[in-house]
Amino acid sequence: MTWRDWLAAVVGKPPAVAGGPYPALADDLGLVTQNGFTVLLCCRTALPARFSEIFSTSEDGQAVLPVKVYRRVPATGQAEHLGTLVIDEITPAPAGTPEIHVAIVVDVSGEVMASSREAGSGRQKQATLGRVDVAPLDGDALGGPERNERI
Repeated sequence: MTWRDWLAAVVGKPPAVAGGPYPALADDLGLVTQNGFTVLLCCRTALPARFSEIFSTSEDGQAVLPVKVYRRVPATGQAEHLGTLVIDEITPAPAGTPEIHVAIVVDVSGEVMASSREAGSGRQKQATLGRVDVAPLDGDALGGPERNERI
């Protein structure tokens, strides 16, 4: 079994084009938090790609949670704001109680979409955040599966 077959089996999609080049992220995609830039999807991750995480509130009764997504060029380290998914109408609860499932998806053309679902109420939000650069990479040069433990 080749790594392409393994990736197709794990991710559940066929490899892009037999023999490449494959579409991949040209930059890191992530969030800026109190701890700095947190990478969600690494540069050179094969596309399409998806990242999901469960978030919560940081204050009692918090009704709004903005999820700000940034792209960062690894060579310079500069983060550029790509877009924000504003999750509002969160059910009032103590800090850390609400479970908000957030997914970030990048399609093969580089379009970034975000969605959220609050576990308690079932409320959902979706937004298209923008477009990131896509770099064609040969199959053996892909770095995503090795660098991104989410795959």
